[in-house]
Amino acid sequence: MCSKIYVSNYAGNQLGISDIKGTIAIIGHLFKAAIPGFFIWGSDKYRFLLKIFWNFTVAEVFRVGILVISFIYILFNLFGKRKLNKTEMIWKKHVGVIISGIICMILPSLPIAVSEMYQGAVGENGFVALPVTYFSYYFAVLVICYIVWFLLKDNWKMVVAAICICVILIGIQFSNGVFSQEQNRNFNRLEQMENCLKTDMFKWFGNTEFVSEDMFKTINSMAFYDSYWTQFSAYCGNGAVISNKEVSDKQNRIYYRDNKIYVWYNNELYVFTYDTVMGEDLVIVTDEKCSFQQYKNPIRDHEFNIYHFQNLN
Repeated sequence: MCSKIYVSNYAGNQLGISDIKGTIAIIGHLFKAAIPGFFIWGSDKYRFLLKIFWNFTVAEVFRVGILVISFIYILFNLFGKRKLNKTEMIWKKHVGVIISGIICMILPSLPIAVSEMYQGAVGENGFVALPVTYFSYYFAVLVICYIVWFLLKDNWKMVVAAICICVILIGIQFSNGVFSQEQNRNFNRLEQMENCLKTDMFKWFGNTEFVSEDMFKTINSMAFYDSYWTQFSAYCGNGAVISNKEVSDKQNRIYYRDNKIYVWYNNELYVFTYDTVMGEDLVIVTDEKCSFQQYKNPIRDHEFNIYHFQNLN
């Protein structure tokens, strides 16, 4: 009834099965994506990205090591002295629980599998995972935990299971660490650019048109629509109009490099940075030209140090 009164144009909730094989492929991929460790052993895309973003510190290695050791300790304490009882030998009961868990892993992906929007769009070249994967992941972990609890009746089985789980755990933790660091860098970039537009300096610039390829650059999954920064500037009350170089060619330019924001305004350069820069450092003059200049006498504006340069062109 509601669908007839309020007609939805969103393709994600429209029925549209292209073929049965495609539907089964979607279910199969989302099922695999919910298994812990899939993004290490089952996804060429994420293995490739992991190699690109790999930048692990000694502290991160230490963190993963402590986590694995703690997990082994907990595992052996939970199962090392466990006594069997008769109810544990009821195979049908345990098999039923495991099968039910697997079915629950599949159920969240069924609406996706018959949705018009996702036909042919789920896989390595499309959506690797979706929000429903969280539900499937929960049941995947539940099934794995139940199997481990059920099978660990002998010490040798416990040792083998502990080794296998810890190998997977190490890979998952390293992967999580790498991607979380990369996502954190992306978020810090966004936050720094937004905070820059909130400064008093940008209010002083007034209703000025700027060009910036860097602010519109898509990095990983973070992208900006054409009017995003202009709308955000209006929200901040400074009136700046910021566009991509493809649609404008003004002299006032904004660059973002190495956690510094270089703003060219009326042939003068303003460098926004959270850090205190002492002595000589790099400045961006044009798209093709950089130079080293003396950083001194910063202006404090909100959380930024702003360095002012003249006569660089």
